[in-house]
Amino acid sequence: DDLSAADEAGLMEFVARIGVKSMADMLEAAAAYAVCIEGRSQFTRSQLMRRLAACLGGRAVDREEGLRSFGSLLRTGRVEKLNRGNYTLAAASPYLAEARRFA
Repeated sequence: DDLSAADEAGLMEFVARIGVKSMADMLEAAAAYAVCIEGRSQFTRSQLMRRLAACLGGRAVDREEGLRSFGSLLRTGRVEKLNRGNYTLAAASPYLAEARRFA
């Protein structure tokens, strides 16, 4: 499930437009992009991590920091677990509204 070059460029543009800096915010923005622009109703953690790498321009993602950030999103309810290995973005995410405007 790799991103197309167009989706990768679109994701980078989206993240730059909304100005996120922290890894947790980048993950949440990547989830919003996957839901709104790519039309995914759900995603896996590994799919989200690949999108995070795209947000970082292909730079390697520190695995521990990525897992901590993902866990933080789960604990705060910004990402919701659907079933084993599948997640969705909370409807209250501010990045969801931004992604809808971006689309």
